Amino acid sequence: MSVARPRAGDALRRALLRSRLRAARSEAHVAGLFPAVGRVLAVSRVYVFQNFSDPVSGELCVRLRYEWTDGSVESLIDVPLFDHIAYREAGLEQLVEPLSENRPVELHRADAGAAGELFDQQEIRSMLNLPIVCRGRWWGLVGADECRRERQWQPAERGLLQSVAAAYGRRARPD
Repeated sequence: MSVARPRAGDALRRALLRSRLRAARSEAHVAGLFPAVGRVLAVSRVYVFQNFSDPVSGELCVRLRYEWTDGSVESLIDVPLFDHIAYREAGLEQLVEPLSENRPVELHRADAGAAGELFDQQEIRSMLNLPIVCRGRWWGLVGADECRRERQWQPAERGLLQSVAAAYGRRARPD
């Protein structure tokens, strides 16, 4: 497993980006910073999923709200499947407990379990998800995917993504 080495200036770039996140005035403005987040993290994809209950079954589902890719992977924003994904059916129920308890989730293809098919379809090698909390309620998640190689997420990377989740949670509209 590869461990990314900090590049010169990374700490300064993260600090500047955190400042811009704190100043963001809307969900769209936070999402507009995803290209910078993706470049600083050197990832394949950055995204936000919003939770909702299926109107028929009541099952917990997610929909893709915002996404940025580095161009090396397929964008999922216009794929209809990503408008309505049941955690259970996608093999993602292992995300529910930690995210709902405000804990990050780091997964690698080797330990994706039931989500392995989803990882393979999207060519994901490593994934980091952090909960978005809006008005005290678990609203959704912000995540980063690495599709080139498996990687260990560093504390500074988790911290930056936590800043994105916090900024988004302050601007999100509760449904």
